[in-house]
Amino acid sequence: MKHYSYIFPAFAAVLIFLFGCSGRSDMITPDPEGGLKIESYSSGHALWGLWNVAIDPDTGDAEIIPVRSAEFHVNVTGKLQPPSPMGLSIQVIDFNPAEGAIDLNLTITHPFPNSNLRGFDVRGIAMGSGDMLTSEIDGVTFPAPDGFRLVNADGYTRWWNAVEFTTPGLFGFKPGALGPQDFSPPMTLNGYKYFADPLGPVDHVVPAVSLENRGTFSTDTDPPELTRKYIIQFPEGPGGNHVFLFQYAIDASWALPTGGSPSPKPIDDFPIQANCPEVFHMGVDTDGTTAYYESDMDFGGDVLLEIEVFDWEASEDPDGIDGQVVTLMLESPTLFDGIINIPLDSEPGSQPTSGIYSVMIPDVTPTSTANQEILINAKSCCPSTYEPPTGNADYPFGLSLAGYQLVEIPVLDTALPQGEITVTVPNGGELWEQGTSAEITWNSTGNVGSKVKIGYTISDGNENLVVTSTDNDGSYNWPSIPNIDSDEVRIVITSVEDTNITDESDQYLSVHPPQPGILTIVSPNGGEEWVAGYSGNITWESEGNAGYEVKLQYKIGTATPVNIVGVTDNDGDHLWAPIPDIESDQVKIIISSVSMPSINDESDDYFTITSDPDPMIIVTQPNGGESWHSGSSQEITWDNIGDTGYTVRIDYYYDDGDPINIVSSTNNDGSFIWNPIPDIESDQVKIVIYSFVFPSINDESDGFFSIY
Repeated sequence: MKHYSYIFPAFAAVLIFLFGCSGRSDMITPDPEGGLKIESYSSGHALWGLWNVAIDPDTGDAEIIPVRSAEFHVNVTGKLQPPSPMGLSIQVIDFNPAEGAIDLNLTITHPFPNSNLRGFDVRGIAMGSGDMLTSEIDGVTFPAPDGFRLVNADGYTRWWNAVEFTTPGLFGFKPGALGPQDFSPPMTLNGYKYFADPLGPVDHVVPAVSLENRGTFSTDTDPPELTRKYIIQFPEGPGGNHVFLFQYAIDASWALPTGGSPSPKPIDDFPIQANCPEVFHMGVDTDGTTAYYESDMDFGGDVLLEIEVFDWEASEDPDGIDGQVVTLMLESPTLFDGIINIPLDSEPGSQPTSGIYSVMIPDVTPTSTANQEILINAKSCCPSTYEPPTGNADYPFGLSLAGYQLVEIPVLDTALPQGEITVTVPNGGELWEQGTSAEITWNSTGNVGSKVKIGYTISDGNENLVVTSTDNDGSYNWPSIPNIDSDEVRIVITSVEDTNITDESDQYLSVHPPQPGILTIVSPNGGEEWVAGYSGNITWESEGNAGYEVKLQYKIGTATPVNIVGVTDNDGDHLWAPIPDIESDQVKIIISSVSMPSINDESDDYFTITSDPDPMIIVTQPNGGESWHSGSSQEITWDNIGDTGYTVRIDYYYDDGDPINIVSSTNNDGSFIWNPIPDIESDQVKIVIYSFVFPSINDESDGFFSIY
């Protein structure tokens, strides 16, 4: 895709805004008499301004000197308003002249407030001198560890370097009358900070910059300015002294708005082509890296990288980020030889504009625990080169347009111990069914890496894949066990980074087709006496695949079964209330699966339902499902049938523990206030009431209640 640009005058003699738009357009250049000269050109980027910045090591004062060409003069004094007459201001936060280090806040003020000239992907580029290295990929030169460094750079760019962008006038800059004539930064790749509305001085570019805001620098804020923190390390000059001088350029993109909103136009009125055409950000995660350096004879380990690459047009490309990046390459001065070309097969990123590339570099060769770096080069698809604005402009034409990131790799001072994986589940004796899910668990110690592969073997044969790579977090849910029918299955877990680190189940587990389910009545199962008009808790056990729901019935002798409930959860219990008013000692409960009626059971023997039972106590509250609060008072109630004595004892138990006495003896009048409710937390509590004189006459809650 091509990008086209407008040029507007700003900031006396030097600060120039270049913007890009889709389609062919005109160039507007200033005339000293106030008129406009129209020419045509195309360009993918814009230089907002270029300055030399000198810092006095004695006072910490910063002198900002615009670098301009003598060929370009125009009267724009109307745009030169305090407090930052050149659009650039610096606040020194911390300054250490002896170490050559400075922290500063740098503020850019937009020269055209409340206009349509909002910037996109604005980058403040810091360019200095000192030792440098040369890339094997495309020949760019970038700062050596002891050279000029923007320590907290958001990224690196080739744009507007002093070596390759040398066209006089509007399309490149050379030191002019106000700038030092002997300072020209030698590097072609320089660090930058990204300026956008959602970013404060120290915010990370992502996740703040997104498709919602498109990394824009608005013109309608008050004031229209943005600030970013720069941490800069200056190299030593002659005699061991640091020279605090650097050049500063501002890069931006723009396109003609297409929407019909009033000025200043919102972001949505600008096409995606208003953003920069190349990769606009790269985030790198080095977690899991095991590189170490103990001595020149003892070093090694692996480097693990997760590189998230962001390109605006990835969101509109069917191939995502893989369609916008031609190549993704790595090189390092110390860690490995040659160039690593990463396959363009990304995983989904954190935003629609991004994708993640996972890289493992084995057996690296660090030369120290510090200053071990990797340069990442992401070449752009379209446009693929730096496009000069005019035919005679001196741009690095024909060279690949790319985004860059320089990453420092953490290096340990001793090798990590050899890693170990231990499979914990399944570890032998388990029975799993085809088509069901199961949790695989393991422990890992030492240097295992951040990812593991999981497989299984049958009869100790070849390994079959469960998952190629998953987080080494100790647990993986196997969503559907395949059609295995064997009693000799083992799970195998292996480090992705080091395949020598592996473990398998100690013993075999069994995997078979699903077995028919079983339902078994537990109560009433024969011999019980239940009272008509009261409630009774029907309980059962369920094994295998018996379905999620059951039907409950009762029958008297050989009569036709009568429904208790047509559908209820297969959860092991159901409160039958009220028990029907019948008199019979030949009652049975029948349970059947709703989805598989052939899976059923009935009481092993008859039980009795009567309205004139032997003496009994029947707990009525709490009888299951209640929630009582610790420290509160609650009423316990019960009914008496026949002669159960004048007093009762009341206990409770929870979580299948031993009974705990509430009251040793109280009037058998059907009510007792429990105060206070004990300080426990359980949803498995029951009340038990005994006749004091006839302890065999007792009852407990039909179902569990809760205390919290």
